Amino acid sequence: MKSAESIIENGRVLTMDKAHPRAEAIAISGGLIVAVGSNAEIRDMAGPATRRIDAQGATVMPGMTEAHLHLFAGAFGLRLLQLDGVQGLPALRQKLQAYAKDNPDEALLIC
Repeated sequence: MKSAESIIENGRVLTMDKAHPRAEAIAISGGLIVAVGSNAEIRDMAGPATRRIDAQGATVMPGMTEAHLHLFAGAFGLRLLQLDGVQGLPALRQKLQAYAKDNPDEALLIC
């Protein structure tokens, strides 16, 4: 096997595998976890270009990306006031006033 692109070592890895619930390190290539094991096992997968991350004893666990959308709720939400990136009271006031002006028939302002 070629070298891992990245390794995370010195961690408390939670594997979510009942047979092997804990590990010290993981190897990553192509955006996928390709190996889980001890620091020594995973260090053997490192090459000169491998990015090495020292977890310093921190917990490491798989993440989850939510990649679906409830169509009706998602589409409806697009017509609501969007406040992403708005910072400070003056900017909030400006967004609220502009939305209220553009949507005079809204009985309830939902944000």
